[in-house]
Amino acid sequence: MTNEERVLNTIHKQSIDYLPNQIYFTSYHTKEKLRNVMHFQTLSELDRYLDNHLSMTSIMDDVFRYHQNPEALAKAEKMGFARCDRENGTVYDRWGIGYDLYSDGYCIKHFPLTDEESIRRFTPPDPLTPGNLSQALDDLQKHSGETLVACTGYIGILEKAWGLMGFEEFMLNITLNPELIAGLLDKIVEYKMEIARQVVKTGFRCGHTGD
Repeated sequence: MTNEERVLNTIHKQSIDYLPNQIYFTSYHTKEKLRNVMHFQTLSELDRYLDNHLSMTSIMDDVFRYHQNPEALAKAEKMGFARCDRENGTVYDRWGIGYDLYSDGYCIKHFPLTDEESIRRFTPPDPLTPGNLSQALDDLQKHSGETLVACTGYIGILEKAWGLMGFEEFMLNITLNPELIAGLLDKIVEYKMEIARQVVKTGFRCGHTGD
């Protein structure tokens, strides 16, 4: 039984030989350090050693997922999915959100929507932009059959909204201007629904959302 089969059997309440498990690293640098200390040549070798059952991948618009990986970030810049301001240590995604380029965590330095007019006029990036699923499809082809490949939905609807506005402004306007916030959330949901449709069409066997 492969790790992919074991997870799918668990989901479908079918027989398994042991429970699937997953050790997830929020920090790319931490995982790289562990790989080096344990003398593995690749991160995939480390994942196999840990008996990880999932291969987590992402769309190119999710810059926060791979901004610590120089190779992935360079690819995203070339394709137009990321813009780096290395002098100020900020990397911007197509939503206009600016992340701390050198932080291991989810640290936002720039919130693009600063007033009511900018929130009302805001349009999310086109989810159907060619290449948006390129890394996800590469990972699907590479890992399918061995592990269950999941295209992550991290930075969910609420997180994306406050990432655009700032946490305090988002929370205040839920009460002070709920119609404004509802409109922004609707736009984020529509984007995520289209990404979900594309994920299903391209052959992923499970969906994922988070936070």
